[in-house]
Amino acid sequence: MNFFKWLGHIFVREKSGSVTEFKIDSGNKVKKALCMGINKYRMFPLRGCVNDAYDLSEMLKNQYKFNHVVTMYDDYVTSNSIKEQINKLILDPVPDMLVITYSGHGSTVLDMDGDEEDGKDETWYLMDGNFKDDDIKKMLAGIPEKTQVIVFSDSCHSGTVCRSFLNTMNDSSFVSIPKYIPPQDNMDAIKLALTPIKKAVFVPINDKQVLLSGCASSEFSYDANINGRANGAFTAFAIQVLMEQPSITYKEFTEKLSKYLPCSQYPQTPQIECSNEMKDKKMFKCWDELAV
Repeated sequence: MNFFKWLGHIFVREKSGSVTEFKIDSGNKVKKALCMGINKYRMFPLRGCVNDAYDLSEMLKNQYKFNHVVTMYDDYVTSNSIKEQINKLILDPVPDMLVITYSGHGSTVLDMDGDEEDGKDETWYLMDGNFKDDDIKKMLAGIPEKTQVIVFSDSCHSGTVCRSFLNTMNDSSFVSIPKYIPPQDNMDAIKLALTPIKKAVFVPINDKQVLLSGCASSEFSYDANINGRANGAFTAFAIQVLMEQPSITYKEFTEKLSKYLPCSQYPQTPQIECSNEMKDKKMFKCWDELAV
């Protein structure tokens, strides 16, 4: 057992977290979401990720009138629970739109099947370990073709391992924290540090898929203190933009978000991955409602 796994097992604690579910009768369009946040990591705990999941779920329910929203926190955010919830959400009625949000640590592992140009698999770091980009691709491949998928990822995937321990001061009472878990094996960490990352945790494979991420692949997404409340910097500012202008295109969203990020306190550059056609469409509108 390597050091990281050993460290994770020296403390015994009760399971914490929750799963909440919101459902209302479907209207003309069926919009569903899975919102996830992890604060209580055994190593490198975070503060704002549960707030991120809650805030995004509330926005989707109240502002964008989603019919079915599942919110998962902390110990309940595992690879099996994500797959289970997605499989439930795509059952009848099949959603016209499915939003998947994740706020927590990201990491990298060596690519073992040779399908990555940069030799790395990017991951979400869940309560049971790495959920690789390959796992995300397989999960999304099972979603019906009619469903428009939006993935909102507030995590980071830096290749420079030592940078995961950098802190930048936000105010006198709170240190912002990069959302990055270093690779578990020391030799893997050395190999990964020598190679830059070239892509994000997920790349859309069709016109109905969108990735919104908190930073470039070589940067960190920060766990921050925004107006006295713990949040991910990307999530907090994204919600602020969307609350101020709910009917906004993806292109307009990224332009307005650039007024807040990157900045000196949070040197991260939000990214959008989608087709050029989609960039000119309104956010959280189903495919056949997308006229600007």
